[in-house]
Amino acid sequence: MKMRKYCIVILLMLLELGGVWFYKNHSIADTPLPQNLSISQVKISGDEFVVLRNNTDLEIQLSNYWLQYFNESSLAIVGVSNSAAQLPDAKLPAHREMILSTGLAPVCGQVLVAKLPFALKDSAGLVQVVAISQNSSIIGYSPQDQVSWSNAKTNNTADLKLPSSQDSKQIWFRNSPHAGWQSGLVDYNSACQGANASEPSESSAVALGDSTGTPPYVALGAGTGSSGNGIPAADAGLAPPQISELLPNPAPPQTDANDEFVELYNPNDKAFDLSGFILRTGTTSTKDFKMPEGTTIEPKGFEAFYIVQTHLTLSNSEGQAKLLDPSGNELTMSDVYTSAKDGQAWISAAGKWQWTTKPTPGAVNTVAAPVAKSSSSGSGSKSASSSANPANSSGSPAQSDSSRSINPLILAGVGAAALLYAGYEYRHDLANALRRLRRNRTVRGSAGPVVESTGSSRAAI
Repeated sequence: MKMRKYCIVILLMLLELGGVWFYKNHSIADTPLPQNLSISQVKISGDEFVVLRNNTDLEIQLSNYWLQYFNESSLAIVGVSNSAAQLPDAKLPAHREMILSTGLAPVCGQVLVAKLPFALKDSAGLVQVVAISQNSSIIGYSPQDQVSWSNAKTNNTADLKLPSSQDSKQIWFRNSPHAGWQSGLVDYNSACQGANASEPSESSAVALGDSTGTPPYVALGAGTGSSGNGIPAADAGLAPPQISELLPNPAPPQTDANDEFVELYNPNDKAFDLSGFILRTGTTSTKDFKMPEGTTIEPKGFEAFYIVQTHLTLSNSEGQAKLLDPSGNELTMSDVYTSAKDGQAWISAAGKWQWTTKPTPGAVNTVAAPVAKSSSSGSGSKSASSSANPANSSGSPAQSDSSRSINPLILAGVGAAALLYAGYEYRHDLANALRRLRRNRTVRGSAGPVVESTGSSRAAI
C-alpha cells in the first residue's frame, strides 16, 4: 500500500514538472497565426485604423475577442506599455470585415465600423487580436493574429518596416490571411480604389471610401435598396436605427388589429434610408416585414410602423422586435418582454427596457411606470372576503371572518395547558387541600352512628 502511495506522489510531481517545462518552452507566439479573426489592413499614421476579417464559414461574436496594443514592436524592450479593449457586441458574418478607426473611417466592403480605442505609435508598435473564453474559473487566452511595425530609427525586428518619414495616406494590407504585407496609399477621392505604392501598375485590394460618425455603423454594401442585397449607398457610415418602442396590447377603444406598432429611432444627423431593411417580430416563431423602396426616417426622428402596414403581430405573453439589414444581419433588437398589460408600451429609456402607461408613437418616449395595485379597500379587484370586510378605521385591510374566528380545539388545548401549569405550581396547596378533605370525611364518618343512634333513641322515645 505504501509503495502505491509513493508511486502516485512521484507521478504527480512528474506531471507538475512537465507542465512547468511546457509553459516555459511554449509561448503564445508558437500558436499558428492567423486563426479565426485576422488583421487584413492597418494604417499607422494620420487617421489610424485596423481592419479585421472573419476567416471562418460561420458568423463570429465579436465581444468574445479583445484587441491588445503595445507601444513597442518587441515586448523585451524596457518601458513597454499596453492597452486592451473588448470588441463591440456585434456579429461579424462569415468572410466579412469590420474596420476600427480613430478618426475618418474609410469604408469599402466592411460591414461594421467601430472606434479604434487607442492611438497607434508611428515609430513602433504591435497590435494583437485574442479570443477570451471562460470555463468555470479558468480563463482561456487564444491569440488570433498580430502585426508589429518599426521604423528605420528604432530598427527593431517587426513585420512592417516603416520609412523614417511616412505619408499620412500610407497603409499596409494583405490580400489573404497568410499572404505577405504590402504597402499602399489611400485614395480618399475615389471610392473603392487605391494606389499600390510599391507596384503602381498593379491594382490594390485597398479600395476605400469615406465615412464618419459614432459607432456602431453600418457600411456600404453591394447594391442599393431592394434592388440588391446590400445597404443603400446613402447609409454608408451611419449608425443603424434603434428599436425604441413596442405596443403589444392596445387598450380599448384601440384594437390589436389596427394599433399595434413597432417604433424606430434614427440617431444620425442625416436621414436614414430603410429601403430593403427588415423588421422582425416574435421569439420562437417570427414574422418579417421588408421595408418598401424609399422608406426613410428623418434625422433624430421617431417612426412608428403599424400592424396595418407591416402585418407584424406582437404577442401579449412574450415578444421581441429586431431590425435586420437587407442581407439579413441583425442590427438592433429590443429586450424580450414577458407579459403585456392593456395599453402599456415596452420602451427603451434611461438605458434599459421598461413598461410605460403612456405610449408615444412617433415621438420621444415617456416613462410613466405602471403603479402596482394595492390590496386595500377601494380596489376594484378585491376578493370576495375583502369586499365583504372593508378596511378598518386604522386604514389597514380588514381581516376576513375566518381569520378572526378561533378554532375550539385551540381553545381547549390552551385551557388544558393552563390547568396543567396551575396544577404544577400549586401542587403543595392541592395536596394539603386533599388531606384536609380526607380528614373532614373521616370526622363526618365517625359522627354518623351517633346521629343514627340518637335518631334510634329518639324513635324509641
